Amino acid sequence: MEKWKRLKNQRRKSERWKKLKNQRWKLKQWKKLKNQRWKFGQWKKLKNQSRKLKQWKKLKNQSRKFGQWKKLK
Repeated sequence: MEKWKRLKNQRRKSERWKKLKNQRWKLKQWKKLKNQRWKFGQWKKLKNQSRKLKQWKKLKNQSRKFGQWKKLK
């Protein structure tokens, strides 16, 4: 009887432990995902900024070329 109770308790403990472990794992995965999404958002912002900067430089360069062309004309 005593042995049976002990075994039952052990099984219950191991099941509880598995559930806890699973919960922890899920939480970790979720945090990783959240972090990745945040990093991706930051990366997109940076990419967008650099694109805007490039466009602005092109525009500036074009206007300078246009000014020089007007002088030559």
